[in-house]
Amino acid sequence: WEFHNYRRGLVGACRPHRGHDVIVAAEQQRPRATVVTQNIDEMHQLAGSTGVTELHGSLWKLRCEACGATRHGYDSPLAELHCGCGAWWRPAITWFGDMLNEAAVQSAIQQIGQCELLVAIGTSAVVYPAAQLPRIAAANGAVLVEINPEPTPMSSMYQHHLRGPASEMLLQMAEGLELPT
Repeated sequence: WEFHNYRRGLVGACRPHRGHDVIVAAEQQRPRATVVTQNIDEMHQLAGSTGVTELHGSLWKLRCEACGATRHGYDSPLAELHCGCGAWWRPAITWFGDMLNEAAVQSAIQQIGQCELLVAIGTSAVVYPAAQLPRIAAANGAVLVEINPEPTPMSSMYQHHLRGPASEMLLQMAEGLELPT
């Protein structure tokens, strides 16, 4: 828990950037807009996004592997390390070797399969199953936009590329789409 308490302290001191605000504005103007994220920091929710699908879980959610109980735990360092059953809580995040939450994966696939526009932000595009999501969107005719400082192995499948920091590129995109910033 020492490592995760350290990470929780770092993340807890952070706040969403203006790019998160652009995403929230897009959601408000386009009710079908959704967020599928590999991030575990809940910055999207803190910014005001709703209906976020977290592929890799949340550093702020806890689960007991013994009894399956779950809860939110926003205190840092975590004060209560044991579940009521006596077993250790663990962060409800995907560790290397863990399977992703199947419900989250299926939700993401369903949402992406119906989208008209996919904006992939700051992803390496090499970790599956997240790396398959742009392919699903493209197969269903969606326009694909990549926001990344550098090209990725999947850059060639995107119709549009914005190279630079996510917050700056999202602000540029918002101006082009006439979203409030």
